[in-house]
Amino acid sequence: MGRFAWVKGNERGLMKRISLFTVFVIFLFSCQNGNGVPVKLQTKSVSDITPETESSEDPEPDLEQNTENISDSEQEEPKKMREWTFMIYMACDNSLESYGLQDLNEMEAGIINDDQLSVIAFVDRHPGFDRTNGDWDSARVYEIRNDSNGNDKTLVSERKASSELDIYLQSETELDSSKSGTLKNFIEYCRREYEAENYALFLWGIGSGWKGNCYDGTSNSIMPISELGDILKLYTPNFLVLDTDLGMSFETIYEFKDLSMTVAGFSGINQGSCINYETFLKRFCESDRSSAALTNTLLDYSDSNICVMETAAIKILSDKLETLGKSLSEYIDTKERQKYVMNDFLTNMILYKSSSYPCDGYIDALDMAYYLQYYEDTDVSLSAGELYDSISEAVVGKGSASLSIHIIPFISVNVPDQMHSENYVSNEKKKDRKCSFVNDSLYWCPTEKDQSFLDALFYRVLN
Repeated sequence: MGRFAWVKGNERGLMKRISLFTVFVIFLFSCQNGNGVPVKLQTKSVSDITPETESSEDPEPDLEQNTENISDSEQEEPKKMREWTFMIYMACDNSLESYGLQDLNEMEAGIINDDQLSVIAFVDRHPGFDRTNGDWDSARVYEIRNDSNGNDKTLVSERKASSELDIYLQSETELDSSKSGTLKNFIEYCRREYEAENYALFLWGIGSGWKGNCYDGTSNSIMPISELGDILKLYTPNFLVLDTDLGMSFETIYEFKDLSMTVAGFSGINQGSCINYETFLKRFCESDRSSAALTNTLLDYSDSNICVMETAAIKILSDKLETLGKSLSEYIDTKERQKYVMNDFLTNMILYKSSSYPCDGYIDALDMAYYLQYYEDTDVSLSAGELYDSISEAVVGKGSASLSIHIIPFISVNVPDQMHSENYVSNEKKKDRKCSFVNDSLYWCPTEKDQSFLDALFYRVLN
């Protein structure tokens, strides 16, 4: 019995070892894929086939766990985009150079440094009109920073490099600010480096209405208004501010008729600074920084009468002007009427022109429409009234909100030229003009067909 008991005991031990070996073999096969290659074990799988025991090693993390299980404090919040980027394109390479530096100092005195508003200025200087702030005469880019000393005539803003403009901190770069490519590169730089929910583009410089904007004295050239329109079709800002002469002429705004944005500018001619940038920026920074706040601060803190409108109204206004032009052309059918209308336009209505000659003359469109409402001719009176109402509804301003329209060049004080520029003549065979308004006009611009208002007023031969 004792031996039998010992054998039986050994048999039970042997069977136990065989069972453990069998389990171990099965375990090894379970850790291989179909090709016999070992697979990495997951902690969860091991616990399924072995008793749960405490381990001093931490289990491998589950890389596919739902991010909802991560606490808010552990998740990295996306970077908040700034509310506005103001792109200030300053074509100071001309006789307005000193005014440009003055406005830059005003910006420094008015801005409040924070991460929700970036004001970036492209500044192209002239070699001969101002010698302050290092007397550099090239093109630079600045990120406007607050000057704790206020408007002290010394720039403290941070100079920036731009690969788009080939502007670098170690050298000076001469650029032609009248080239639309320069403007395009500046906008692309701002949109890359200062991405924002809203963009406002400020064009600062010498404007010439239908001829263009951003005159460059070094190259003696100007940016055609059609080229500006092409750039804005690529990069349409939320807000466009034309801090130039005649920025709100019919010829200028017509280029933006197919865009969706707010436009602000001056219908007349202003010598020097137009916007008080110090107060404007200070008040805007203190506001809720909405588009409405931008409109209101521009209206309240401009040294001259600035006007604001939505581009959606441009086509309607242009059609009303063309209708009035047709009515006036039909009205001028005698020499007496021709002289009568000529006197009203050149003597009795508000006329914008430069103090140096030769220059282009522009009529205040609201004043013109108001005056013509009282003409004896029914068609002229009604069409003038419709234009007056349309401008009054679409254009807002601190004072008289209006637009302007070219009437005739002047060769001296109160002495009109004998003819218009050939580039202001609408001709179906020559649609390559640099102004879309001239290309499309049938009843305002000269046409060589004796059908428009300016045909009848200046070129029609009557008895």
